[in-house]
Amino acid sequence: MKPAFFTDYNNQYSGKSEIPFKVVFGSSGAVGSTPLTRGITSVVHGATGVYVITLDKPAVRLFSWEMPIVQASYSKTGACKATVTAEDVAGAGTITILVTTAAGDAVEPTTSDALYGCLNLQWNSANKRAV
Repeated sequence: MKPAFFTDYNNQYSGKSEIPFKVVFGSSGAVGSTPLTRGITSVVHGATGVYVITLDKPAVRLFSWEMPIVQASYSKTGACKATVTAEDVAGAGTITILVTTAAGDAVEPTTSDALYGCLNLQWNSANKRAV
């Protein structure tokens, strides 16, 4: 049996970097704190469980993401995860996410719930950011 080899995207795609961020929610799903990170200008609440993340400049593509949610007080019907539902990183520089329960229903995070996100993006040579 041959060993498994995994592609190192850093060698294939120039300008690839990760943007880690944290958002703490207020009441009724309001964004209680703006992520203090280079690369993201805002996180705005929309409909139930919907948030739009705006990048500080357009990117070439979104490779992957991780967005676990830590509940302030555990509830099986509370916010459990966030999923990317739309992205326009090359145009508007936005990523739309949906916060859901374990069952997959849209839900508002409660006060002091926290989203720990990490976006893996590729930047073009003009917009390349330091890693």
